Amino acid sequence: MQITVLSMVYNHAPYLKNFFEGVLAQQVDATYELLIGIDECDDDSLEICRSYQQQYPEIIKLITYSNRVGMVNNFIETYNASKGKYIAICEGDDYWTDPLKLQKQFNALEENPKAVLCFTDIEIYDQEAGMFSPNWAQITKQRYTVEEIITSNCISTCTVMFRNFLMPVQEDSFKGLSMIDWPLYVQLLVNGDALYLNQKMAVYRQSLGSTFSKNTVLESLLKKKRAYEYLLTIPALDPFKYTLLKAYYHHVYAIAIRLPQDDARKKVFLKQVIISFSRFNIINPVKAMVRFLFWKKLAVIETL
Repeated sequence: MQITVLSMVYNHAPYLKNFFEGVLAQQVDATYELLIGIDECDDDSLEICRSYQQQYPEIIKLITYSNRVGMVNNFIETYNASKGKYIAICEGDDYWTDPLKLQKQFNALEENPKAVLCFTDIEIYDQEAGMFSPNWAQITKQRYTVEEIITSNCISTCTVMFRNFLMPVQEDSFKGLSMIDWPLYVQLLVNGDALYLNQKMAVYRQSLGSTFSKNTVLESLLKKKRAYEYLLTIPALDPFKYTLLKAYYHHVYAIAIRLPQDDARKKVFLKQVIISFSRFNIINPVKAMVRFLFWKKLAVIETL
């Protein structure tokens, strides 16, 4: 098997028609399978997936559960069942728009042995507004290193194809995380670069629940903080620990200035930032203290 398309489905019934149409329309000179992990749902997702599986039994394989297992366990179980040399991901609420997506990425990775991952441009569909918008990520070149993706992730999950290096994923991998994609990319890119194809090939669906507010931004930052802490425990990333720590403490700062003034974590996080910025020669101690006082004043202003 040359390509496995992985999908994790949970309560995606309204969106599955677009998802299946995008995958099944692929024109590719390579063998591929569509492997779908379906968590226990409250809607008709399982029935819809079974209907498509009956129509395309040679392509579609389903992994089902008798109880709710959660995003991380569903991903690990589904990933470990994959057979492809390359893995592409598209979750059930996103979809592909280019019928040659798999072929273009397969060719790109075959022709570029130093690249371990290939991603493309996207469009974003705002479910609430009912309109499309361009990719918000700042993508300025064709290749990205692990250090660059550690610092700023510009890869959209529904566009990726990567070499199947991490099989099998251990059961305790990604434990305690609320995101998988970015930590996965970082671990993959230890082995090579990410290759960007400047073509829109997929649609990322932004649901009502992802509408930005101060609270949702803060929660996203806290989730990524936990992901940084997880990556810092992985021995293969030791050569990139300075980059990880520097990015981690910048992230801690971003969290600290958004925390309410009466949140005990605010003072703790700001002290960590001051110490770390001095330690890593990001800023000298005097400037760090001035900046600390500025942040403290800013935090007070934010509460008014």
